[in-house]
Amino acid sequence: AEMDVGARTAKIGMVFQDPEAQFCMLTVEDEVAFGLENLAIPYEEMVGRISEALTTVGLHERRHERVDRLSGGQKQRLALACALARRPAILFLDEPTANLDPASRREFFQLLRRLREEQPGLTIILIEHILDDLIDLVDRVLLLASDGTVFGEGTPGDVLDGRDDELDQ
Repeated sequence: AEMDVGARTAKIGMVFQDPEAQFCMLTVEDEVAFGLENLAIPYEEMVGRISEALTTVGLHERRHERVDRLSGGQKQRLALACALARRPAILFLDEPTANLDPASRREFFQLLRRLREEQPGLTIILIEHILDDLIDLVDRVLLLASDGTVFGEGTPGDVLDGRDDELDQ
C-alpha cells in the first residue's frame, strides 16, 4: 500500500483468469515485449528477457505466432511469460486455471513448481479454488469468507484439516 504505482509495477507480476483481457498485441513475442517497453528496458536486454520467459513457459517456438491462434492453456502461459519477463519479486495469480481443462491446469501447476525450484526468491501468491493439483506447492494458506474477512491462516494441514463443512460453504 505504501508503494507508488511505478514501484508496484516493477515488483509485482500479475496473471488473471482471463488472459485475453491482458493482451493488446498481435504476436506472442510482441505481447511479451509490450510490458518491457513500458518499463523502458533497453532493447538488448529486452531480447534476452523475451527469449528466457518464452522458453520458461514452453512458447519459444511459437514466438512469431498470432496470439489469437493459441489455445487457452497457451494463452495462460503467455500471460505468465509476460509477467516473468519483467522479473518480478512477487507473482500474483488470480485463478489462472479457472478456464483451463484438467490437463492444462496440471501443466500450468507443474510450471509453477518449476518456477518455485528455479527461482527460490520469487514469492507466488495464488488465488485458487481447486487445490488438488497444487497443494504440494503451498506453504501458507489464507481462507477468506465471502465478506473478505480471514477465517483461517497457516500451513495447509493446520488450516484445511477438519474444515470440510466450512470450506463447502
